[in-house]
Amino acid sequence: MGCCGALVHHLGRRDEAQKFAKANITSWNEEIEGKGLDAIVINASGCGTEVKAYGHLFKNDDHWRDKAERISSLAKDISEFLNEQEIKSHQLVKNCTVLYHDACSLIHGQNIRNEPRMLLDNVGFDVREIPGKHFCCGSAGVYNLLQEAYV
Repeated sequence: MGCCGALVHHLGRRDEAQKFAKANITSWNEEIEGKGLDAIVINASGCGTEVKAYGHLFKNDDHWRDKAERISSLAKDISEFLNEQEIKSHQLVKNCTVLYHDACSLIHGQNIRNEPRMLLDNVGFDVREIPGKHFCCGSAGVYNLLQEAYV
């Protein structure tokens, strides 16, 4: 398993993105057929958004579509996965206030808003909101302009 293909896909290099995706789809499907998988847990929201969209990336490809959709259905952001587990609440932190800023790809790409906050709250943080939290900070756009794609 390697790069999910998100960076090159966002740069308009769909064929390269599909190459990366095919390698991951093949590896993960082999694992499913072997010992099995309950979930593919991803901690980078941009990558999670891409993997969850593998089915769409191959929607017109009869050979890869079903395999890609299978992988997309198993992809979970770490916050989704942890919140689905039956973990008892633990007060590990006291008197600590944090501001949580959503990753754009998490809130807009995956529609995940509450799960990270629930995890922080679950261990005792006083979670505060940033005004305009739904706005993009612009980092990924600037990153794509200033950085070369090394994938």
